[in-house]
Amino acid sequence: PICLNRSEFSWPADIRNTNLHKPCLAQHAAFLVSQDGGDAEWLRERFKQLAAFVHFYRHYHFHEPTGLYRWHDDHAIGVDNDPVHTDAMTDEIEFLVTGDCSSIDVFQDVPVADCDAVIIAIGKDFEAALSVAANVQQIGAKRIISRIINPLHARLLKLLKIEEILIPEALAAAWLSRSLRSPDVLNGFQVGKGHEIVEVMAPDGLVGKSLRETDLRARYELNLVTVMRKKAVTSVSTGVPQIDQILGIPDPSRVFEANDILLLFGSERNVRRLLDDHAEGGGAKAGSP
Repeated sequence: PICLNRSEFSWPADIRNTNLHKPCLAQHAAFLVSQDGGDAEWLRERFKQLAAFVHFYRHYHFHEPTGLYRWHDDHAIGVDNDPVHTDAMTDEIEFLVTGDCSSIDVFQDVPVADCDAVIIAIGKDFEAALSVAANVQQIGAKRIISRIINPLHARLLKLLKIEEILIPEALAAAWLSRSLRSPDVLNGFQVGKGHEIVEVMAPDGLVGKSLRETDLRARYELNLVTVMRKKAVTSVSTGVPQIDQILGIPDPSRVFEANDILLLFGSERNVRRLLDDHAEGGGAKAGSP
């Protein structure tokens, strides 16, 4: 961690109570320079330290499977009663415990009360899933999210005051249905009823045009959240391109390029209309609003 200050440049005494400025280090330096009348000479001799910090952050805080950066103190603890499962997750989860969570004794090794959330993902054993839910609730879990096996399981969890429940198969089926309707949508999720946030490849008809020219908000009622670039490889677990670069808040004058990934917010109907209007062959179709 680095404290960036105009008058001093030092390691903080208590790193856990200090803003580490990880994602916005350059912006913070620029802000300090602007407040000092544009004088950046004080940064020159310390630039190597800043570069070393950024290198460290990119090397140790990048999560390859998701293509995202994460805080160094964001930890996940995985618990399973089958060592085959815990062994298989050694590259994905930092802390793993092999034990049967239907026994409350297992939680002597797991700081449940200190966790932000507990996710129960048992897929077959109905009784074990309920036992685990009751155990973590008794220990003081702040938030419990549970996979449900059947409607009875859901009702019993609600009697335990556990309201956050999910069916992964239903979520996967909904996304499969969405991807079959629009194969050019790479990823996304629903936001309320009728709206979604999706990642789409920039259609050929947009390439070479600026955001101002396309006027996505007026013509398609879509907001462009950001533009991203992908790596040459995809995630092994999802088949979705991994993001290599996020270009920040889009400038209206920025020209779309081939292989841009657009993060859009709007209705599925309007996303589909945009993609159809600007499909291979260029330009918006005649008659498009």
